[in-house]
Amino acid sequence: MNVCVIDDDRATYESVADAFPAAQWFRDAETFLSKVDHSIKEWVIVADVHLSGIGGIELIGQLQALGLTASVILVCRNPDVLTAVSALRQGAVDFIEKPILRTLLIGSIRRLLG
Repeated sequence: MNVCVIDDDRATYESVADAFPAAQWFRDAETFLSKVDHSIKEWVIVADVHLSGIGGIELIGQLQALGLTASVILVCRNPDVLTAVSALRQGAVDFIEKPILRTLLIGSIRRLLG
């Protein structure tokens, strides 16, 4: 399973890259979707809810439409309850508030990787 961070904030990627050096980083979902290796069917993705263009919640639907199996952890600065509920209903496996507590994010990824 591949780990990928989609966030315009490099700090999110750096939180992940220390524990998962092979993790990939994209500043926006459109770039990820255009460059994704479709032969890799399983992903753990950390994505910001508020990205320019396709946001993290919408990304979940895009991944499903492409037939990619992705466990998506959404991150968000100043989240509200409606956003968190919408994210989980769309299929996010976790929802973490920024600034990110690194141990919380790494623990979530490790659980998903089994």
